[in-house]
Amino acid sequence: MPVVVIAALAVAVGVGVIGPTAYALDNSTGLVNGRFELPRDASAAAPQAWTSGAFQPTTTFSWSSSVARSGHRSVSISSPQPNDAWWSQTVAVQPHTLYRITGWIKTVGVAHSTNPVDAGASLGFLGTWDRSPGVFGTSDWTKVWVSVNSGDSHELTVAARLGYWSGTTTGTAWYDDIKLERLEPGSSAPRWKILALIYPNLDFSFPASDGTTHHVVAQLTQDQRDRAARATHDFIKTDLPALASGTMTPSLTVRFPTRPLSALDRSGDGWWPSPGNTAADQDPSFDSVIVIWPATGTNTATGQPEWIGSAAGLTPPMGTGQTYSTLILDAAINYGHRNVFKHEFGHSILDYFEALGVAPTPTVNNHATAGQYVHCGTATPYVWADETLANPIPNSIFNNTSGFTHDYYSGTTAEAADPNHCLGITRTAWRYGGPHELRGIQP
Repeated sequence: MPVVVIAALAVAVGVGVIGPTAYALDNSTGLVNGRFELPRDASAAAPQAWTSGAFQPTTTFSWSSSVARSGHRSVSISSPQPNDAWWSQTVAVQPHTLYRITGWIKTVGVAHSTNPVDAGASLGFLGTWDRSPGVFGTSDWTKVWVSVNSGDSHELTVAARLGYWSGTTTGTAWYDDIKLERLEPGSSAPRWKILALIYPNLDFSFPASDGTTHHVVAQLTQDQRDRAARATHDFIKTDLPALASGTMTPSLTVRFPTRPLSALDRSGDGWWPSPGNTAADQDPSFDSVIVIWPATGTNTATGQPEWIGSAAGLTPPMGTGQTYSTLILDAAINYGHRNVFKHEFGHSILDYFEALGVAPTPTVNNHATAGQYVHCGTATPYVWADETLANPIPNSIFNNTSGFTHDYYSGTTAEAADPNHCLGITRTAWRYGGPHELRGIQP
């Protein structure tokens, strides 16, 4: 079951905002003067092709000759007061094409923000939500990158940024060796790195409808831990390669967080572990996170079992960032199938490739109904039934090799009304790789 998040894009009014010039892509760096070595004019006061801008006029911009990762120059942003500030360049690009910006950031005293967005120092694209993970504190040169699909636009504005919309911050950051490149799919199956967080302990208090506070605790037995890990392993190592027809090569790391799961977000009449609730246990070096948690515990006041979940699984759209799926412990070990794994991970990758813009449209809706989709090219309908481990059903919606779930993972399903237009995640789309390949940080 997906979690739908609707956000409004609020664009800050800048000081010294960019002009109308859109530079042609440089053959070597994709940007003009991406190494910041060339002066804008004879005054040598600023770098060629780059313009500074800020939300508030309290920031100092510098074309530095004393700090550089390579060559002799870099640019810097220094904000003694919380601000959103940037160096930017607008370039001409091809529409509906995937681009990646990479570069290096060095920081001194970059603070975490108390605003809704904690962005730090980053690279990104003005006018979009696409940015690299933030660099914080005092750090040596760190490589960051992020990708974006140009969509209908013929221009992109790249930005070396300190702060963000609703994420102002302080500190000093230097930027160097920035490169913009057009991305092409690779020649081999991508290696998706998947992190499973299996929470052994729940310790959660919440206000009930009767005005009282319920305190629910749970602790997984060793057998439950082992079965959850084994089910996750079987899904990642057996199901995923089969579902994707061998076009992805997943790896799995299983971790059991030592801290109890004590913060959950409301969903309908129940609760679930949102990305914010598990942020301390996440790891940005992975492409995907799968969270398994006990949704039934013991009410400490009554001693009785209490269900606090809202669904067998929930998956929020994460754009082109690290994908995130959750499922309850019962769905992982007690249902007699791994279909909740298949369904929730399916949500996450459909959302990811939709945001990336490299898969056929329209995007497959895996909350489909019988007869809505058929096998592409043959128009064969699916058997609209859940297969189980004990009773595999050929052509079942969840069958690993011949059902609806397999076909949208493999780019071979179609709408019944248009059976020759293949939909889903095609071989070409898979070869672009996972989120860590497109959005990452590397010291």
